[in-house]
Amino acid sequence: QLPSPALLVAIPSPTLIHLLSHFNDWFLERIEAYEAKINFVPSTIFAPPAVRRKAGAGVAAKAKPVTAPPLPKATTKAPVAPRPPLPTAHESHWILSSLTRLEQLLDGDDLASLRQLAKTLVSMAEVSDAAREKRVASAATGGRSMKERLEDEEEAEGRARCWMVVAAIAGVWAQGDLWDSSL
Repeated sequence: QLPSPALLVAIPSPTLIHLLSHFNDWFLERIEAYEAKINFVPSTIFAPPAVRRKAGAGVAAKAKPVTAPPLPKATTKAPVAPRPPLPTAHESHWILSSLTRLEQLLDGDDLASLRQLAKTLVSMAEVSDAAREKRVASAATGGRSMKERLEDEEEAEGRARCWMVVAAIAGVWAQGDLWDSSL
């Protein structure tokens, strides 16, 4: 459900800050899950001993190695890397609507929560942009499918949503340093 003006007015201001900090926590969970998918290394602990042995070790090195026939080119497809997480249009709508209800003068803890949300969104946008650059560099030889084009458009919109929230926080609460990720 989208945030209606009546619903937003009914939410007390301190609760809005907590709501925004929960969005930050949810985004951090998604980032961790994405990093776990990217950095996944399958364990060989349950694999048969012949698979776990390194080539050239022990008795197996003296025996003639058994190799499987190569797979046809049509079935060997590079695994598709997952796309980085970005806020949805619905989440961005809630965040921006919640920001409209906050006072311009906030205490330190509340401003720190907003800054943390903005920093998380900046990192999400930068990771997404870096992943896009890798995909563009690797796919320079062939064309993109319609599905890939749609996913690229959705990802670009997600990055724009990240930067809209950062712009709102940086502009309204005078946090211009959020634009520089090196700080």
